[in-house]
Amino acid sequence: MLEIANVADLAERSRSLYREHPELGDLHGPISKGLELCKYLRNKYVGHFVPELTDKTYEWLPHINALIGSREPDKPVELSWFTLETAITTYVDETSGHKIFESETDLNYAPGQTLFLDFLGETVLGAIAFVSRLIEITRDYVNVPDMKKDWVELAIKVGETDFGYLTKDKR
Repeated sequence: MLEIANVADLAERSRSLYREHPELGDLHGPISKGLELCKYLRNKYVGHFVPELTDKTYEWLPHINALIGSREPDKPVELSWFTLETAITTYVDETSGHKIFESETDLNYAPGQTLFLDFLGETVLGAIAFVSRLIEITRDYVNVPDMKKDWVELAIKVGETDFGYLTKDKR
């Protein structure tokens, strides 16, 4: 899900290519909802600790309090599974309800799990097709150095590399 969320970011940055290469837009359209969901899951579940998600998980599934402090190796995985389920279920539009699925998502209910995994699988396959085409298109925009011819110049540049904390303004 983390990588698919990164594809969503890449798709946003690549929009300027859609006019000249409309097939990118055609590939993006069917997976746009899945990409948005993966970004939401990255931001609320995968990439950050979000106390509101944890609070909502315990509110919705109070029986998981029994998992806290357990020394059984599978219990943290169960807790993570329930938190994922909560994150999917909180992906709602306040005015119209659930953005992807018709109701709450129960990943322990076989049809609910299948629905989510099918949706995720379709998004992954679509993202692979999108990125593959994007690579083909942008290959001509990238200047790849000739490693045999430019080796000494590249080696000197490596030696001059100065590392610092990366920010949007300083790369």
